[in-house]
Amino acid sequence: MGSKCPILFSDIVAFGDDFNDIEMLRDCGIGVAVANTIDEVKAVADYICDTNDNDGVAKWLEENVLCIVLMLLYCKSSPQARRRAIC
Repeated sequence: MGSKCPILFSDIVAFGDDFNDIEMLRDCGIGVAVANTIDEVKAVADYICDTNDNDGVAKWLEENVLCIVLMLLYCKSSPQARRRAIC
């Protein structure tokens, strides 16, 4: 996907669980392995999320991406929020 869009590979978060994902996880900006993956994948990942059976990818995105996007949208729309230190 990075080669087809004007997005740097270092700006991509990738998720993986098997041998074919190792290079992608190693080379992208943030590599996330699911907890029930093989050890070789865990070794190259920046983060390990919950298992795929427990919605690990969705939980990781919610905790690490969605909350930031929502905060930025809230701060953009609220003058009071823009004055707070967190924004």
